[in-house]
Amino acid sequence: MTANPERQMERQPLPYWYQREDVKHIYDQIEAGEFCELVGIGSGGKSNLVNLAVREDVKAHYLGPQKAPYVVVVLLNPHLLVKLEGDARSHTGTLWAGYELMLNRLRRQLFAPEHQQIMPETRRTDLNDAVEAYYINMYHQTPVIAQAGIRHLEDVIYELLSMDEEWRIAFIFDEFEQFIDSLNAEFFQSLRGLRDAYKGRVMYVTTSREPLKTLMERRPFDDHQRALMEGFVELFGGHRRYIRPLDEQSANEAIRRLESRFRQQMKQGRLRPSVASNLIYVSGGHVGLLRRSFLPASTTIAPRIADDKLELIRALVQHPGVADECQAMINSLSQREIAVLKRLLRDRPIEDDEAWISLRHKHLVDEDRNGRHYWQIPLLAAWCAEHEAEL
Repeated sequence: MTANPERQMERQPLPYWYQREDVKHIYDQIEAGEFCELVGIGSGGKSNLVNLAVREDVKAHYLGPQKAPYVVVVLLNPHLLVKLEGDARSHTGTLWAGYELMLNRLRRQLFAPEHQQIMPETRRTDLNDAVEAYYINMYHQTPVIAQAGIRHLEDVIYELLSMDEEWRIAFIFDEFEQFIDSLNAEFFQSLRGLRDAYKGRVMYVTTSREPLKTLMERRPFDDHQRALMEGFVELFGGHRRYIRPLDEQSANEAIRRLESRFRQQMKQGRLRPSVASNLIYVSGGHVGLLRRSFLPASTTIAPRIADDKLELIRALVQHPGVADECQAMINSLSQREIAVLKRLLRDRPIEDDEAWISLRHKHLVDEDRNGRHYWQIPLLAAWCAEHEAEL
């Protein structure tokens, strides 16, 4: 049976240059031994970005083939935290799930050929045995051993970093909001301790919809817990980056992949160049909006409408999927930010400078050379205009 070349194209990994500016920033921070706080609005491509960044070929491109194998990058998905109940939770303690996930994913990465092949044989055997033993201890029948997750994690890190001064470890916490809601402040205090012990060699990267400081302020921590969280969050001071919209090359790659996925549903084999260009424009390069807009623009919207930016916007805002995406984006904003957007809709002066700056950082609005305020995502602007009373 002959494989469909279009389906094969869809399954191919994203090219290393996809979202190049953001991926490069991640590795610039890691190479410098610094932390990285990535912030982006809902469906802005945060998870896709870090899943791309951890690929071996991508890491080698940005760090170089000689240095890359010595940098262990561990992606942590909060939806894979083990949820314990009843007696099991009492046995393991409240921090166990976080350490178990970190050890499990670190263990997988260390066993990858990329890292194994550069270790001296005797040290490799010792490290592999130690990693297995420490991970098994997470499931020990004795509570005090099972609950010593931070010590097991620290010992694995020590075994690796003592092998050669070139080794580095970077943990990427995707959807950091979920980690804060699932694990208490003492867990993050212990991660601060790991960093203090291995400064410049153990790094953390986070993705979230809001800055870490804002996430912390919105959680019902008591004074003690807040102080512990502040100790962790201050590691990221000065290292915040707002994820950019797709650049033109990445946006066109996203469209090519959507064409491959939905080819059988499309009226034509590919989008006309004018329609593809219009989609990138009206979505502002926002990953979620581009994805949601693609199918109606290529199947149900008349070609003459899709060829006109304004007509395309009017048609797309009526589409349920696009409307849901716009609603999700608005839901990820603060009330102060929404109030600024409403003033922008009415062409009124912007009075809340802090909220305006936050919206600019999130690439939702901007200001031209003449001081005129404008929306960066025309489709979102049109949806907000139709639903202003509900904002």
